[in-house]
Amino acid sequence: MRKYIYVLIVIVAAVVLWEIFGTKKPVVAPTIVTNTTTTEGATGTPSSTQSAYFSELETSSLGTYLTDKGGMTLYTFANDKPDVSNCTGTCLEKWPPYGPGISATGTAPLNLPILPVNVGVIKGNDGMMQFTWKGMPLYYYFQDKKPGDTFGEGIFDAWYVVNL
Repeated sequence: MRKYIYVLIVIVAAVVLWEIFGTKKPVVAPTIVTNTTTTEGATGTPSSTQSAYFSELETSSLGTYLTDKGGMTLYTFANDKPDVSNCTGTCLEKWPPYGPGISATGTAPLNLPILPVNVGVIKGNDGMMQFTWKGMPLYYYFQDKKPGDTFGEGIFDAWYVVNL
């Protein structure tokens, strides 16, 4: 009987923790793009970053950099290693990982759309799939509130937009 009580307590605690901490990261609903188009004002052929999850922006100060499909800036962390995130605890609150919103099970789901050439997927420290760019895990910055914000650029000389 005690075993069932302990299991119930663990389940309730997990639900409570999920409600508290699971909603702090941006929600990204998986979508599949059937045709790729250029971004507004772009010329020539579609970029190799255009996909169901990625786009790009250009500024005079930062050049062309990687964003999610909604235009929110994506960052890499200099302390990470290829395919390994070293952002944990409080770091994850300030720098939520960017991924498809799918729990990491060790293998990519069959319905994950084709990703750009330099994009990979790892198991993030939050237990969810996290995208990588050339092996480096991708993150949002919590102070970026609207598309095109780049407030995380250069913080602690460790966080940088992904230049293309």
